[in-house]
Amino acid sequence: MKITKLVFGAVLGATLATVVSWGGLYLYGALRPAGSLFDSDPQSATLFFTIWLSLAAIASMISGYFISRR
Repeated sequence: MKITKLVFGAVLGATLATVVSWGGLYLYGALRPAGSLFDSDPQSATLFFTIWLSLAAIASMISGYFISRR
């Protein structure tokens, strides 16, 4: 049961980080409709995906830890 809670917490944290990351990117595109951020600055795509991966990894570890503690 403890491993199930750990996996559930990790998936929940990664999902939350994904929603926040892609939601922020979507809002940026909606507020600045002049063109794609990735087309105007190719390095920003690398930065975005690096931040997204890092945020998802950190959020899944933290969420998995807190949910499995109970």
